[in-house]
Amino acid sequence: MVNKIAIMVFAASFLIFFPRNLYSETLKEDFSGLSDAIHRADNDISIGDDLAGETVPIPLCVRDLIKRLVNTRYEWLKAKIPREKEQWEKYKNTGEYFGPVFYINAPNGLNLYVFEYRQGGLYDFYLIMFDPLKNKCTENPPILTGRWISHGDMFGVLEKPIVDFVDINGCGTKDLVVQDVMHNGTYSTADVYKYYLIGKNLGLITDLAIQTRADYIDGFQTVRTILEKKRSYLKIGVFHPGQIGTFEVTKSKLDEPYKLLKITVDPKDQKYDKAFMLSNMASETGSDLNRLVTVGY
Repeated sequence: MVNKIAIMVFAASFLIFFPRNLYSETLKEDFSGLSDAIHRADNDISIGDDLAGETVPIPLCVRDLIKRLVNTRYEWLKAKIPREKEQWEKYKNTGEYFGPVFYINAPNGLNLYVFEYRQGGLYDFYLIMFDPLKNKCTENPPILTGRWISHGDMFGVLEKPIVDFVDINGCGTKDLVVQDVMHNGTYSTADVYKYYLIGKNLGLITDLAIQTRADYIDGFQTVRTILEKKRSYLKIGVFHPGQIGTFEVTKSKLDEPYKLLKITVDPKDQKYDKAFMLSNMASETGSDLNRLVTVGY
């Protein structure tokens, strides 16, 4: 009899401390706040608390995609969070995961929806193109990691508009361009312009990334700007404040990212290496530097 009681007590304690279904529960879906997008007067997004603008219904195609994105991220998070019930309960409702959705008029009758994904106080931004005539949207939208723009322009390096459309290739077709912030500890902070080609199937293809305005801890500052633009070729000048060199990038096909062709530093002075990120690179040309023009750092 004593043994039976001991077994029952052990079983009860096991269920208390190790709930049988705790880790097999599905996400409690609450997308009630996911009905309208914000269309601001400046046709841009907001990275602060200003959410003023008219509301636009979110198409079902975009809503379904956002649900899929949230659920996918949740399954990843589920495997990462600490195995305590309090933490588990905190992240079981989809309402914890999304902020506002912004609507932006895009070229050629397309729309851009920017979905703000929230997790642990930091936000990511998903970029979703939508074709209202075909009722189709981007299947695998790129993520703008908003670590340093989650709560506004923390470092004062951004310039409006945050989201825009620019003909960077010189071929009459406009890229989607979005600003992001690169922050490297206490060493440097920079505004990075990320360009995406809009594919025929509404896919967003990385085209180019330019670290435009950069501030370094020692007061060294640089500005990069496009000096020359031809079909499939760009020359990007680096200024401090006068011109100290150039990046040249090229591509063999319009629907592929730019690749680094050449870096020219003039005058040749080691103190300018940081502006071209040469101090930790093996050579001045080659695939090891292509990250500079596809990621921006």
